[in-house]
Amino acid sequence: MYEDGLISIEAYADAVEKVGAAEAESFGLDADEFENLSEMIEESGSAIAGLSDDLKGNEREANDVAKALLRYDKAVQSITENSEDWMKTLKSGNLQDQAAIIEDLEEAYADLLDLDMGVLSDDFLTNADNLDLMTEAANGSEDAYN
Repeated sequence: MYEDGLISIEAYADAVEKVGAAEAESFGLDADEFENLSEMIEESGSAIAGLSDDLKGNEREANDVAKALLRYDKAVQSITENSEDWMKTLKSGNLQDQAAIIEDLEEAYADLLDLDMGVLSDDFLTNADNLDLMTEAANGSEDAYN
């Protein structure tokens, strides 16, 4: 496995897989679903519409793409289930109720845009116009990203 300060390809691949699975779980993603998608991306490359042949055989990059796709899917599901309630809360003006949904909003934005949590301000998160745009984006509007 290790020789003269070098690591075998198998050991490296195993480490990349474990790090990827741990990172996926840290975002609340299913590790098995992540691993299956990552492997499919790595094996298929550009055979999947919109992906590059550079992903073929590149486990680390395939992990990143799989994580982003699964986070996006998780965000769309959360937005679909909660956006009406979130909007009512934001428009209510009740600061306690708004504070109660900040973490959920932050997680949805972070997952949708593949960002780390904590980079968006509370002002951004509690802006109803931003929630409208996030809902449009989750519903497939390309204009919402511009």
